[in-house]
Amino acid sequence: MAKTRSSLLSIHNMEVRNRTIIIVVLLLLVLTGYFTERRLKYEIETSVRDSLEKTLRSNAEAMSLLLRGYKERVNGISKIPQLQKTATEIEQLYANNDLEQVKVKSKVFEDILKGFFSHQGFQDYYLINTDGRMMASKQAELIGHQVNTSEAIKSLMDKDGNFVCLPKKATHPITGKEFILMYIGTSLKNAQGESYAYLAFSVEPSHGFSSIMEVTAQTGESSETYAINKNGWMISHSRFDQELRELKILDKDDRSSVLEVQLIDKNGKALTVFEDAFTNPETKYPKVQVNSTGYTDYRDYEVVGAWTYLSQYNFAITSEIDKDEAFRSLYIIRKIFAVIFGLASLLALGLIAYALYSIKLKKKVRSAALAAASELGQFKIIEKLGEGAMGVVYKAEHQLMQRETAIKVLKNEACREVDLIQFEKEVRITCRLTHPNTICIYDYGKTREGLFYYAMEYLEGSDLQEIITKTGPISPERVIHFVKQICASLKEAHSMNLIHRDIKAQNVVICNRGGVYDSVKVLDFGLVHDSNDESGHKVSGTPRYMAPEASSSRNELKDSIDIYAIGILISVMLTGQYPFSCDDSVEDILRAHREDTPMKPSELVRFPIPECFDDIVLWCLEKDPSKRPQNVMELANKLDTLNLDNWSQDQAQQWWALNAEHFLPSSSQQGTSSSSFDRTIQFDRFDKTIQTDS
Repeated sequence: MAKTRSSLLSIHNMEVRNRTIIIVVLLLLVLTGYFTERRLKYEIETSVRDSLEKTLRSNAEAMSLLLRGYKERVNGISKIPQLQKTATEIEQLYANNDLEQVKVKSKVFEDILKGFFSHQGFQDYYLINTDGRMMASKQAELIGHQVNTSEAIKSLMDKDGNFVCLPKKATHPITGKEFILMYIGTSLKNAQGESYAYLAFSVEPSHGFSSIMEVTAQTGESSETYAINKNGWMISHSRFDQELRELKILDKDDRSSVLEVQLIDKNGKALTVFEDAFTNPETKYPKVQVNSTGYTDYRDYEVVGAWTYLSQYNFAITSEIDKDEAFRSLYIIRKIFAVIFGLASLLALGLIAYALYSIKLKKKVRSAALAAASELGQFKIIEKLGEGAMGVVYKAEHQLMQRETAIKVLKNEACREVDLIQFEKEVRITCRLTHPNTICIYDYGKTREGLFYYAMEYLEGSDLQEIITKTGPISPERVIHFVKQICASLKEAHSMNLIHRDIKAQNVVICNRGGVYDSVKVLDFGLVHDSNDESGHKVSGTPRYMAPEASSSRNELKDSIDIYAIGILISVMLTGQYPFSCDDSVEDILRAHREDTPMKPSELVRFPIPECFDDIVLWCLEKDPSKRPQNVMELANKLDTLNLDNWSQDQAQQWWALNAEHFLPSSSQQGTSSSSFDRTIQFDRFDKTIQTDS
């Protein structure tokens, strides 16, 4: 009996112990689920906040670059000497009330500006006197009408005299029709530095102001970024225009929400975004305010958002997304936890298995990352500089010598086996080049994954393309200074029977080396050709710079094709334009090189260029290679005979001091050209290197 009682007690104790274990396990599971849900909620909220802030900053930077680019373009246009002369004449004629002559001169003024409208995004121009009256425009009937007050224009100006007028409603003084007007302008000053007129260009708000936010912001079904003026009106397009019409917020006939939607709730109170953006000093860019708890937007939806205030232009930008969409993953996770609590034991095992798998996966990813980080042996990767069609360029450091280096890694998917063999051969050849105006290659090799790479000197400077697009054509004296250095670099290569084959603005970097300003570095000898090689060649190079014989012959490549490219480059540096106007296709461009007569630099622009450069460019661009300079030093010596002042180090240092803000350390080193939408001069796909079998 005692034995039976003892057995029952033992069984009871076991059941109690098992129940206790089950309860403890369930409690642990519940606590784990609770704290896990809290942690996940925090992580998702943080992710949403970070995503909103990142999107907003991206749009704020893009918007600032766009408006700054607009102002720089207008300011650059206003510096054209003939334009300033004509504007002064118009102002004097208008002051004398000679409106007939004003209209005649306006046509001359418009001819000067022809070509700046289509590719710059401008619609119309306005020449306004200091009293705010129109003196010239594409719409001649506007001459004499009051455009704005002088005080209103001055209130928009920055310290350099440039200004941006945000989208606003305007009424045409002749037709009486209402339209949305946005313009960018600058003040025109006389020799005494006094403003005598204002030059402005109107732009379509949807051309850049709205579209730039639409492109970068729509990352979700309900996400959007829009701009608000100081009166609380939306000044960019809403992606929900159709929905706003259905909600009767917009009339059906309205074209868009620009200046038609005021950011107030259904009670007439300013929305949180609008109220904080203009009244809270914490929101001045680069500061950003984020609300991830939720608020009601202009559609009466609950959203989360971030906003900032661009004080320089006096408007705010906000990025929003519906709260349900932003936290959709959190709601799903909560449902999953409800199922987890119902299937405690199975899901506990599943969670353990998932945790073990995650640990294993993380270890695998970490091992792969560590292996990738050490792929380049003695070079430590610091950051990615840029990426092109054929490879990726990184900034690196030699771990022993602690020397900054640029490393280009070729993409296997962009190269065939024959290309890799040729690359290895060409790098070995290029390593023989030692001229100080030639990029220096330190090392080359192959990663564990079979990717070819080579290490070269790291340059902090700007290529000629970037200099021309941001600051305009280059002075003749400075062009000579650059070309002589390019010739010096190529002289060494040509003496070793090596032809560059891809001389162009993107492959010439201007930098300051050892305290010497405007030092030239010739880059990208990746297409270098050994003229002693009789195995044939590919049609390689950049269409706009390619000599006639480079695209139509075999086994005949000579250093004259580099001289031809220098001729193109001289024209581009002096004028910002190419001597051949054909740009329909690669085939048309190559045909133009073979058949068309190039335009002289003096014919491409209205400002004066020394006539001697016309002869030099045409000399370099002779169709018959034998009629070009016989070698690069003959060209350099010819430049020495020109009756022009030398470009001095003092001038170079002064130029860099004035323009330093436009340039950052080069991110386009060795064939990964940078791009920007605020360039004065546009370079397109025909400025990129091509390779095809001949």
